[in-house]
This record gives sequence, structure tokens and C-alpha cells, in this order.
Amino acid sequence: MDLNELRDFALTLMREHDLQGWTFGYDRATRRAGLCNYTHHKITVSRHLMRLYSEAEAKDTVIHEVAHAIAGPLAGHGPIWKHVARSLGGSASVSVGRDAPRVPPKYRGVCACGREFHRMRLPSEGLLCKACALAGMPGEIMWFKRAG
Repeated sequence: MDLNELRDFALTLMREHDLQGWTFGYDRATRRAGLCNYTHHKITVSRHLMRLYSEAEAKDTVIHEVAHAIAGPLAGHGPIWKHVARSLGGSASVSVGRDAPRVPPKYRGVCACGREFHRMRLPSEGLLCKACALAGMPGEIMWFKRAG
């Protein structure tokens, strides 16, 4: 979804529900879609995932986080939060489905035995292939950055 349109949607929703003092922004998360930070009164969603999501999925993510802001920090994903999320037009779903788009990992590691490993960040210390290490083999993993 277009990030500018989603920002407009989020800010309008926040204004309509009197979330004064709250801000909206994008973050670099790759494994979670959104975050509601009560300490800093800030709602953020993943710029990477929102680009992959359909308009409905992206808007539902924003509604999910706005519902958290309205319901308060003690509501969690309980009945109060669910009621608020549904009243805002959201699905009140706690997580995305298994078929939801995912950000592909930046790095692919390959062991001499042929096993592959995937990471978003290059490991700062060398990782070993557990299967090889347990078998008494070196198990060193060579890392390659994904093209693009």
C-alpha cells in the first residue's frame, strides 16, 4: 500500500478518536507489523511490511494499533481491546495469517553439508551448523547477501 495514503488514514483515525499528543510513524521492523508505545504516545507500523500488504491488511494493522492506544495499556488483546478494534472497523485479529506477506531475509547462509540458514542481519559472531557441529564436523556457515 502507498505509505502516504496509509499515513493520512492513520492520522485521520487518530484525530477522529481524540488521540491528542499521539504521533504516527513508520519503523524498520521486519517481523512485526505494528507497535503502540504508551510511554512515548507513538504508533508505528513496519514500512517494509506495509509496502507488501494489501490496502485492507495495512489499514487493519493501523486500526489494530489505534485500538491499543484507545483501550489502554492494561487491555492487551482482551475483550475491551477487541470491542474497540471492531468498533473502529477492524478485524480484531491478534496476528496476521500464515499466508501474509513476509519480508525476505537479507542474508542466506550455507553450510558445507548443504543446509541453508536465513537472517535479516549478518551475525556479528560466526554461527555454526548445529547438525555438523554435533557430528564433529567444522560446520562453518558462509553468508551471502540477497541481491536487490
